[in-house]
Amino acid sequence: MSAEFTAEPILAGLKDFQRATVDHAVARLYEAEDSSRRFLVADEVGLGKTLVARGVTARAIERLQRDGVERVDVIYVCSNAEIAAQNVRKLDVTGTGATIASRLTLLAKQVRELRRERLNIVALTPGTSFEQASATGTQEERVLLYALLRRAWDLGRGTGPLNVLQATTRSAAKFRGAIANFNPKEIDAGIAEQFAAALAIRERTERAAGRETIRERFDRSCHEFARVRKHIPGEQRARRNALIGELRGILAAACVEALEPDLVILDEFQRFKHLLDVDNDSEAVSLARALFNWSRPGTEEHARVLMLSATPYRSLTVAGDGGGDDHHADFLATVSFLANGGDAASSLRRLLADYQRELYTTEPDASEPLRTTTARIEAVLSRYMSRTERLGAAGQHDAMLCQRVLTPSLRLPDLQQYLLIQRIADLLEQPDVTELWKSAPYLLNFLDGYKLRARFDAARTVPDSESELAAAIETHAGRLLDRSKLARYDDIDPGAPRLRALVEALVDTEAWRLLWIPPALPY
Repeated sequence: MSAEFTAEPILAGLKDFQRATVDHAVARLYEAEDSSRRFLVADEVGLGKTLVARGVTARAIERLQRDGVERVDVIYVCSNAEIAAQNVRKLDVTGTGATIASRLTLLAKQVRELRRERLNIVALTPGTSFEQASATGTQEERVLLYALLRRAWDLGRGTGPLNVLQATTRSAAKFRGAIANFNPKEIDAGIAEQFAAALAIRERTERAAGRETIRERFDRSCHEFARVRKHIPGEQRARRNALIGELRGILAAACVEALEPDLVILDEFQRFKHLLDVDNDSEAVSLARALFNWSRPGTEEHARVLMLSATPYRSLTVAGDGGGDDHHADFLATVSFLANGGDAASSLRRLLADYQRELYTTEPDASEPLRTTTARIEAVLSRYMSRTERLGAAGQHDAMLCQRVLTPSLRLPDLQQYLLIQRIADLLEQPDVTELWKSAPYLLNFLDGYKLRARFDAARTVPDSESELAAAIETHAGRLLDRSKLARYDDIDPGAPRLRALVEALVDTEAWRLLWIPPALPY
């Protein structure tokens, strides 16, 4: 990275709304006095969140370089390893940085490379970097652990430690070959020291609490695995796996200390939202929290967290949506994380309660307090997040920036449609059909599978009911689809206000010729 790096060439390639998002995110992350150092970009799918992240990265590098920071580390966290490997290259805005798609534990061998570069883009996945418990990891990680444990503890020359750390590697010869070919000098000395110190602290803490220490658990496992066996009891295997997971967690924590995360980017964070739980003290959350809260020694400079997600929450969920997610609670939890200890979540909870109460009030002047509450909600949220959506506009040059609201017009034939279907429903002792009538035209023609149509078909076989139905239909015969017109491909009235408005917007303007048509119903 040259000393003359500037963000402008990167920003010049952005669309206006993307650049506006970058400017607002950078202002909230770096410039605002009340910044929480965390920000969420929730742009709709396809609007270029990765480009926005690239812009924020460029501005961050430019700013840190101006402040005299010689090494900038950007940590990109994504739940998909393939996507992570692709996007780290996109985030290398200088074209000269070191891009590493890795596991957190393996940074013990890669920190030297990071220290040589002025810009590092490191990609991590939560499943392989933070979730260590009861997981044995890869063979490469276990070879690294063996070398580190030999430095920290006197393992002797027995086969027990080798057999324990062989774990899921099927061939003992293969694992021992990997051990023989590994050069311990590849391990960063600082991380090795931190790992040994963390082991010693863990031992003292456990001994003081009267529990079996990690070294004692390791020695017991070595005794159990003193010889290679094809059939291992499930209980022993579970203890071994938990022990390796614990060791991997200690190593991962040491590696977090070696990182200098100036900017942490969480892509589609809702896939690993548990790592953001401010009230959770699990090992995985603690590791993530150490990354998010990193601060440069001797300064007040902290890591910034940029979160990306297209659709993290739905504003309304009803029974049957599935998944068991409480989007309202999740949304407030995310705001709590973004506020980083602030009271934004509790303030927002009160404002949303006010909004709901004012929304349902029947007072004639209720709209003014509702607008005031809406503005207050927007003021709270804009401190921590932004969202850009596609807005439909037939005939407009840029359909993502200008919205045209369709205005249905009610006509006499529409009311006649309602009178027909409501009369049928009354005869069949069915409830009010207003919502059905508002949703679709020519209901008697298109109600296959609905209870109303099933009762209609059944009633036609009863003489008295059939005559009443026939009389009702005869009164409004013109409100059914005309089979002869369909056969001749004649023009047919849309038969409903909403469909008529859609036809006027798309068919009459020939917008249907476009490759892509904006959605008919705006958010």
